[in-house]
Amino acid sequence: MPPKVVPEKCRGCGDCVIVCPNRIITVANGKAKVMEPEACIECANCIDNCGCGGIIGSKDRHEGYLKLVQIAQKRLSFVAKK
Repeated sequence: MPPKVVPEKCRGCGDCVIVCPNRIITVANGKAKVMEPEACIECANCIDNCGCGGIIGSKDRHEGYLKLVQIAQKRLSFVAKK
């Protein structure tokens, strides 16, 4: 489930924008906005990095995201061995 912005809590700091791997969040009129919820990979980075509780949603990591993390870890360990 993609994140939802709580306008009353959002300070518009942009921390969620910075950590979103798919760049689907923007700040407009001083508030975060999820522009393309269907492109969300449910990594919960935005939720984890929001210091004011302005973004809510499930913190359960999406299976696709977890698989990407595992692939990245394998590649990094391979590069480190060289």
